[in-house]
Amino acid sequence: AEIAHTAQYIIENDFFTGRVVEIDGGIRL
Repeated sequence: AEIAHTAQYIIENDFFTGRVVEIDGGIRL
């Protein structure tokens, strides 16, 4: 359960970070 939770957190965090970079980059451009 702990491993699954960690994997889920990493996947969600990577997705969220990617969205933030995309949105922030779009605003700056």
